[in-house]
Amino acid sequence: MEGWEESAVTWMLDYGPLEWRLEGYETLRHHPPFMAWLFRQLSAADLTAARESWRALRAAQDVPDPEQHTAQLQGLTGIGRSLRYRAQAADLLERAMRGELFVPRL
Repeated sequence: MEGWEESAVTWMLDYGPLEWRLEGYETLRHHPPFMAWLFRQLSAADLTAARESWRALRAAQDVPDPEQHTAQLQGLTGIGRSLRYRAQAADLLERAMRGELFVPRL
């Protein structure tokens, strides 16, 4: 495993499910391309869930406290932004693990 792959595995362990650090999940750590593929799948699913939650909360009609509702929407917006960045990073990481070369863009 190359140095950047070790860093990538550490990053995925930091942001992926806690179970991945447990005994029995060595296959993931020993096969970074598979781990990256699975991490991308999970990141995309998390982002989809956050978006659906935001839509459902926004559409809620029976809001007892409008200020709290606004704060909840803002919180979900921040979570969604973070998940979107993670999903984009996961996609780039998986593509790099498959050997795709990247050209820097401005």
